[in-house]
Amino acid sequence: MMPPTLSKTAPAASPTPTTQPPLLYQVLLFASPQFYSFPWKPLLNRLVGDTYPVAVAHFAPHHATRANLALHFVCLLVQLSGNFCFLTLLDETLFGSSARPFSLATALLWSVYLVLGATTAPLWCNVAAVASILAAYAAAPLLLQQPTALMLVPLVLYVIVAISSGACVPGYTRLGAAVQVAIFLGLLYAGWTYLESLPPAPIDVGVPYTIGFCIVLVLLAALPYPTLPTVLFGGLVGRSLGIWTRQPLLTLYCYGYFGSLLQVLAHGLAKEQATLFALEDEGSLKMVRYEYTHVTYFPTLVYEGIYVAAYRPHDTKKKEA
Repeated sequence: MMPPTLSKTAPAASPTPTTQPPLLYQVLLFASPQFYSFPWKPLLNRLVGDTYPVAVAHFAPHHATRANLALHFVCLLVQLSGNFCFLTLLDETLFGSSARPFSLATALLWSVYLVLGATTAPLWCNVAAVASILAAYAAAPLLLQQPTALMLVPLVLYVIVAISSGACVPGYTRLGAAVQVAIFLGLLYAGWTYLESLPPAPIDVGVPYTIGFCIVLVLLAALPYPTLPTVLFGGLVGRSLGIWTRQPLLTLYCYGYFGSLLQVLAHGLAKEQATLFALEDEGSLKMVRYEYTHVTYFPTLVYEGIYVAAYRPHDTKKKEA
């Protein structure tokens, strides 16, 4: 029996229309945390995105190492927990009840879309992806009561995986990079903790600063290469602004960009190009199609990547990065 593999062949032609205005959909994707889902996100992928086999073909070449996949599993936890904590708080803010319509609609539509769309994935991968989404939905109210755990637990797990993976590679280069990432994340967390301990920003500062942040974020999302600018601006500036002005919705919104920053760091540690960076070279129309597909199917892609890596023989001559 042959071990499972992720296809790295060129994607099949897309059956979806390719005449949609790409800039509008690009801004919608990058002016929100790329890997967060909303009730309309799967529908947008159906309108302008592509199929699961195409997503796999783009995912596989950039997630070949077990270290990168392990780090991306932690990133998936960050994205899902942040996503549903944000939606839960949004529901409470808008509706003031425990009904959670946005959260429930997102969890159900996203889960159904993965099951119906990722039919070529192994069954357990879809089951794991849907279970992860539903678990994040169920856990969000509790996590909102434990904001320190929401941030600190996955961060510690990420650092442990990064350093453990770096230590398994001969020489000190990869381990040194992992330690540098750990120091950076530790300083970042310490800075945010210190910011939380300071008096909040003046009341008249929150609204204009937030409006300015949103305007800049939209402008960055419209750039030809929007991934890195939006990730850095949202994950660092936006989250800091949310903490300083005591805006939990903004803080949780930008937590998704911080999750994307962790993915960028994971690719750097594994020496594999980030998929969203690679897709930026496809041209605006293809970039929008492929990137919607990548972020929509991300939970199933991670689990199928782990499934394939688990069955791949270890290289006995050279330890895998």
